[in-house]
Amino acid sequence: MLCNGIVYIFAIVGFNFYKKQIMPIHNEVELRDGYLIIESIGSQNTAVKIDEYGELIRQEGNKHNQKRILLDQRRMDGEGDFHDAYEACESAIIAKLILTGFRLACVSKPDNLKENQAWELLLNNRSLNFKVFLDFDEAVDWLTMP
Repeated sequence: MLCNGIVYIFAIVGFNFYKKQIMPIHNEVELRDGYLIIESIGSQNTAVKIDEYGELIRQEGNKHNQKRILLDQRRMDGEGDFHDAYEACESAIIAKLILTGFRLACVSKPDNLKENQAWELLLNNRSLNFKVFLDFDEAVDWLTMP
């Protein structure tokens, strides 16, 4: 019976792994006058990758002494899990971003807009200054306003 349980669990985990087809994330960082751009390419549909992304934002912001970050996610693939997003918003990494005064603008592709708006709601409820846009220039305007 235990053997059957192990096989069953493996089958579920294996199915979910192949179903999601998790792609690696590639991030490019560019310092602009008054803000930092982090362009992300790939997929981050696990809680671990979300935590790593939050830590990348914090580290790059601190490295460049910049608290205003534009997250260019127009080349990201979605299918994130709301439960993973909720758990990530409760993490120590998000708390560090809040306590150190980060301001984040996210430029989303239309296919991921609803998912990113859910992130906006969760993060704003935790007092992180985070806003989602479809237009790059609007995001820059909001991010750089005093």
